Amino acid sequence: MSEEIRFFLPGPTYVADEVRHAMTRQPIGHRSAAFKELYGSVSRRLPDVFRTSEEVMTVTGSGSLCWDLAVASTMRGRVLCFTNGAFSERFLTVCRGHGVDVEQVEVPWGEPISPDLVRRHLRAGGPWAGVTLAHNETSTGVLSPLEQI
Repeated sequence: MSEEIRFFLPGPTYVADEVRHAMTRQPIGHRSAAFKELYGSVSRRLPDVFRTSEEVMTVTGSGSLCWDLAVASTMRGRVLCFTNGAFSERFLTVCRGHGVDVEQVEVPWGEPISPDLVRRHLRAGGPWAGVTLAHNETSTGVLSPLEQI
């Protein structure tokens, strides 16, 4: 690789020469046999990438689309929504958009959501159909300790 890797968040992002070259090929149709073969090949290897023995589902859309699918498919009843930035508030908005009965717990922007806070609210107000929070609240750069939560 002859180019120096320069990575900036959120962009521009360095793209290797071989990737840029591959992107000049004609695309394949998403209903074609070639796509079916490619998708199957990639899907079979995703559990190893994500270190799981479960199936990995691929969604070709934004994170908000994934939230929308999750809420529409699973949230029946009251939902506890922890917010501490723009993306966790977006998750709350998606829940409300589906008519879900939500209880919002606001944490100041820039602060993580603590396991103790989650524990207190789970014990105090249940039963809950679900809990939402942003593990990596990229709008503020805060990472909440999801494993402990």
